[in-house]
Amino acid sequence: MTTVTEPIQNGTLQSEPLTSETILDPTANPSTEESDSAEKRWPGWPGHCVFRLIVPVLKVGIIIGRKGELIKKTCEETRARIRVLDAPVGTPDRIVLISGKEDLEAPLSPAMDAVIRIFKRVSGLTETDD
Repeated sequence: MTTVTEPIQNGTLQSEPLTSETILDPTANPSTEESDSAEKRWPGWPGHCVFRLIVPVLKVGIIIGRKGELIKKTCEETRARIRVLDAPVGTPDRIVLISGKEDLEAPLSPAMDAVIRIFKRVSGLTETDD
């Protein structure tokens, strides 16, 4: 996306106002110049996406499954890394760390896909519920 800018006397820039058409254009294909400028603006993007979920201790077993089957299956299907962090004894909650590298072609990042699946499992929703 390119905007026309003209310098003003005090050094600030004026640009064309953004409209919904310029912000959300699903048919627009970014050119090489635009993707290069995006990399300069956000170094390291696309990168790793990390989520932390606070899950009650009693629900951790639902995430892990028998002998770790469910967590392994989720990791394989989503290509995300899922870790249940240790907590001090007596703590009612555990932190579930979910991370994954961004995939530009995928509708959801691997980490976001894993977060949704784990949230549904902990909440008691089925995989097909929206």
